Amino acid sequence: MDKRFYEQCEQEKLHLSGRIQPHGLLVVLNHELIVTHVSGNAATLLNMGIANLIGQPLPEALTFLANDLPDKAGERSFSHCHVDDQELDVVLIRSADGFLAELYPVDTDLAAAPALPALPSVFADTHERNYYRQELLGWIARVSGHDRVMYYQFLEDGDGHVSGEVCSDNIQGSYLDLRFPASDIPQIARKIYILNPWREIVSAASDSIPLYGEEGVPDLTFSDLRSVSPVHLQYMSNMGVASSVSFPIVKGDELDALISCHSPSARKLPQPVLQQIARAIVTYTLLDKELDARNRLNFIDEFNFQISAISSLINSGEPLQQIWAELASAIADYFSVDGVALCIGDTVFASGLTFDADTLELVDDWFVQYEDGFVFHTDSIQRFMDEPLLTEIAGFGCLKFRSEKHHKMNVRLYLTRQEYIHEVSWGGNPDKPAEALNDQIPVSPRRSFSRWVEKRLGYSKAWSETTTLQLHRFRSLLEQSGLLELL
Repeated sequence: MDKRFYEQCEQEKLHLSGRIQPHGLLVVLNHELIVTHVSGNAATLLNMGIANLIGQPLPEALTFLANDLPDKAGERSFSHCHVDDQELDVVLIRSADGFLAELYPVDTDLAAAPALPALPSVFADTHERNYYRQELLGWIARVSGHDRVMYYQFLEDGDGHVSGEVCSDNIQGSYLDLRFPASDIPQIARKIYILNPWREIVSAASDSIPLYGEEGVPDLTFSDLRSVSPVHLQYMSNMGVASSVSFPIVKGDELDALISCHSPSARKLPQPVLQQIARAIVTYTLLDKELDARNRLNFIDEFNFQISAISSLINSGEPLQQIWAELASAIADYFSVDGVALCIGDTVFASGLTFDADTLELVDDWFVQYEDGFVFHTDSIQRFMDEPLLTEIAGFGCLKFRSEKHHKMNVRLYLTRQEYIHEVSWGGNPDKPAEALNDQIPVSPRRSFSRWVEKRLGYSKAWSETTTLQLHRFRSLLEQSGLLELL
């Protein structure tokens, strides 16, 4: 992916576009419920001139909103109102500067909320979780009418993987099991996904509508009507998608996945349908998180059993030089690696296929200063090094801790893996050069999303989903053990 395109995406001020999508209207209010901005289509639905709205209290048709004000930024209240013969769904959102009132014309034939899908009280195991995930995707496809519904799982390196998909009969091709580069959904967009229950784009072909009002541009972080980035509109066009809606799967403070719905024609979902889908996804996510917690407890029990031999060696009281070969072999077997290097201060114990002295010094200098945590792993050392390294090692995992008891001595453990040539199926070539599109979009997103198979060179075997947890647990074991007493 062209670096200019990635940087361009990350620098877009998506929340300060000053425009909205045309399928609704927006009224921006300060904390005193005085109108500060309105969308250019407000006069059509509220039968009031824009100049008569700005700087004034809530219009009479919306005064009921003052009775149910959300308390915290991002919180929403849902209601209805009538203006003349038009029924409107109203979403009132607390923002940092006041409130955002979104108004959506209602098609009464489509307004009913669907029944929630059947989900169990708990997921018995991962297999059952995956079954109900697919059932959920099928239910969303039925109640939304979208032609493709995908479960887009984010991987540790930021890339995305389509782990579930439901398509209508008129959709050709499948994205199931394909991988997409991290740059397809920039971090700035992911942060906004976390803050909102959904993101709907009704028609990628429709022109956006400007906001008018007082000086400054209102913050539209929490507004689903917020206009769409020109880059993303081009991305949708390249995919043949005219309408989309995405629901976040949030675990902790991180965006774990998206459930994304696509259609080749414009499609607008009623607010009750969006709300009901969001409720179903929240229920699914709670069940999924509960399964994660149980799996974590099971992992800890298994970890204690599996590393019992390593613990026995460390606590044997024998000098490290005498037990090192056996200890390194046991560690290599547990982590499925080709080599192990233990650095205690300036002393290095190495076994198997590991870094040469020069590469170890380079990697060790980097990791000692690494401030994002005490563990790290990658399947491609070359991805974060400024210069190519002449080493047989393709991927590595590592941990570190400092022993206060032994004069703040630094301990680092490196687990190394050699190159493993394998194939990865992508949704289009992620490295295809970007092209200039026009003056507004100087660098465009890629145009092809067909299955493209990369023969991956310079990568090791992928680390498992539990590697980070394994490294943290092993770090605790070493930190609490008598390892340094064996020197």
